[in-house]
Amino acid sequence: MAVAVAPLSLDGITDARYQVTVTNAAGGAGETVWEKILESTRYGDGAGSLAYVGTCDADATGGVNTVIVELLALYAGDGEVGTSTYRNPGRLSLDVVCLADADASVTFDLTIARQAQQGFFDVAVELDDVFCAAKLDCVDDTGTGDLELLHNPDTSARDLTAVVGFACTGGVTGDTYLYMDDPVITCTRDATSVDIVVDASALGNVDLDADPNANPGGYLFAAGVYRGDEDLYGKSYWNLSLGLDDATFSALGTCVLRGRATASSTAFPQESGGFPIPAGEVYPVIDWAVTLSDAAGRVCTTHEVNQPDSDVATTYVGYLPAANEFTWGQPVYLDHRYHRGGEVLSALPAAGPTFPTSGLMLYVDAAVDSTGRSLDPTGDVPDVMTAAYVDTAPKYWTSDPTGAHGGATGRLLWNADARWEAPSYTVCGWFYKRVDARQGLWSQYDPTNKKKFNWMADPNGEYHNNMIASGGLDYDGGPWFGLNTWHFHALRYTDQGELTISVDGQPWAVVTDYPAGQGTAALSVSLLGRNDDYAAERFDGHVAQAWYYDRALTDGELAAMYQSTKARYGVDRAFITATGPFPPATYPSTGLMLHVDAAIDSSATSLDPTGDVPDTMNATFRGHGPQYWESRPSAGSGIIRWNADARWAGPSYTVAGWFYKRSDGRMGMWSQFTPTPGQKFNWMADPNREYHNNMASAPGVNYDGGPWYTLNAWHFHALTYQSGGQLKISVDGNANAVVVASYSTANSTSYTSVALLGRNDDYAAERYDGDVAQAWYYDRVLTDQELIDLYQSTKARYGVDRVYSPAAP
Repeated sequence: MAVAVAPLSLDGITDARYQVTVTNAAGGAGETVWEKILESTRYGDGAGSLAYVGTCDADATGGVNTVIVELLALYAGDGEVGTSTYRNPGRLSLDVVCLADADASVTFDLTIARQAQQGFFDVAVELDDVFCAAKLDCVDDTGTGDLELLHNPDTSARDLTAVVGFACTGGVTGDTYLYMDDPVITCTRDATSVDIVVDASALGNVDLDADPNANPGGYLFAAGVYRGDEDLYGKSYWNLSLGLDDATFSALGTCVLRGRATASSTAFPQESGGFPIPAGEVYPVIDWAVTLSDAAGRVCTTHEVNQPDSDVATTYVGYLPAANEFTWGQPVYLDHRYHRGGEVLSALPAAGPTFPTSGLMLYVDAAVDSTGRSLDPTGDVPDVMTAAYVDTAPKYWTSDPTGAHGGATGRLLWNADARWEAPSYTVCGWFYKRVDARQGLWSQYDPTNKKKFNWMADPNGEYHNNMIASGGLDYDGGPWFGLNTWHFHALRYTDQGELTISVDGQPWAVVTDYPAGQGTAALSVSLLGRNDDYAAERFDGHVAQAWYYDRALTDGELAAMYQSTKARYGVDRAFITATGPFPPATYPSTGLMLHVDAAIDSSATSLDPTGDVPDTMNATFRGHGPQYWESRPSAGSGIIRWNADARWAGPSYTVAGWFYKRSDGRMGMWSQFTPTPGQKFNWMADPNREYHNNMASAPGVNYDGGPWYTLNAWHFHALTYQSGGQLKISVDGNANAVVVASYSTANSTSYTSVALLGRNDDYAAERYDGDVAQAWYYDRVLTDQELIDLYQSTKARYGVDRVYSPAAP
């Protein structure tokens, strides 16, 4: 295995000392294969480079080894460079595949940010042979009074101004390129935030009313951008002045300016995303994260780069196509570039989408066919089914079959000659659904024989397959989509009978034994949206880009297609390519009497081993997505039961679980029930999203709060009762109801016999309508930390990353 570290590009450096470690597992795990201290003078050019060949472990799982490099020291001449004069990037690691009797190589390219020895413009930083300085000032020379530079039009006088300064020099003979993001000021008050944006590519006075600037709340009374060059030392500068209107401080709350800039001696390329940091390098940038003001007044003072508590600091960024301890990931872009002489460039216009081309038989896109009148060249589908083209971003066809949104615009037709039939195919596209009803997304249709094949999105978020020749097949799941927002849908079928349906990359339904003969080979017209005589199921919404492939795309190809097009729709959801159940979670076990989970009991036919609750109350198990039980009392699927012998009767207990509530009515979430004589105890979520306690032998008690939850989303609910009367109810860690020493001990429900999820008694109107996945019962009160662990170890299964913040009673 060959390990290489590129030269550091720092003048005066005569040696660098590194520690290099190789382990035999990904992410630095496993056993150490070897570890050495290596010097650049012995194994490189003496200026920081390093080259070393060592062994690796080809017998490791998948052959994956990890190479870890740590910079231990820099030397100039005979002495060590003080660690306070440069920023050490810390531990860096890369995974590499080790093959028996073959060479493997890995290269680390570091650019080290170093304090400049010359002083100009306050404190300076050296990066990539360019010396830079940065600061933010809000105070005058006295250090206490407001800095007043820009004219406030309301007072016709100079007023409070924040100055952002950035300047660099490559020396008399060197070249200098500056890069800067648009600064964003985020103001937050009472959990409401607004963003103020200034276009850093502007010059002189900035029109705050023109895009891409934004000035909600009038926080800025003016702004200016200044760029230029100085002959002395070949210096270039990029400064901004921001006029802060103190009359808005109270209303807008705490306002924090965030910005980023860097420099180089050679130009970073101009791309649609901006100007990318060189791939594979560890590169320094200067970050501003300065609080300008709060409701009481100005907060900012003088903030010099890399000084204690200045909030202007050098940080490191980088990216590689590998999981890493460092910040590898997607390319890191800056918005604008300035070059000596006045040239300023911004990101290129967004390029056309890129996607897999192999196997592509038809690509339908507004930019390809902007007429939008008919995509049926043979004319064998009625023209009344055509859709309307909308020539505004992101450019799409709109389908309004009932005229509820402005006029009956029919259905988008794909192509009469594009069959997506067996042996394998993929159909995918961007959809915007407006109505929560069963509507066709993908169809094939034979006008002559009236045969049809449809994949339809149901109101409850399932996919339904309807084909005249073979009957309907339901593959339930959800949430398949959110209404009134763009989503990327893909349906993939292989000739081995595996069907995968995904939304935004999440494979909610993976079916490995899809019936043979469903390839619809006899059908003749491929459509977007149901197109047959049953008009009630025609698609109501928008369709933009759509693709048909005569093969099954790989997970990687679907991910690439999603990543390359999502910006067009203002979407940045994570694309998950896992095709099976999520791995089992870990959680506290002490005191656990029963953990109900699909991975433990996937039959879900009955969770009532003693049979003393009517079988008609069974729920339906769904083995895809996060795996859950589905309760639809209105459809006769009943309520999920916990266990007839699991009493949560006190003296103390905890019940917790993941819930997905579909409708806003009073519904039981946790219950105990005695079939004879019918005593019951329920915690119910009310329409106004409060918790309500109803017990037959005691009056009902309401604990209002909220929002306890949002509909059609997974939430983690927990209820703890401490012997002696302390009750705490929390959702996603937020303890919205805490009752101390006042909850009636009589409500401990010690006389009941059946512990339930969802109300299960004669009052059917309050039965739970939604889904339940993991659920736990403890015969003790879990601590806040245990609840945090329970939430943190399971949240990824539900695509949730909300902050868990338990409040002490």
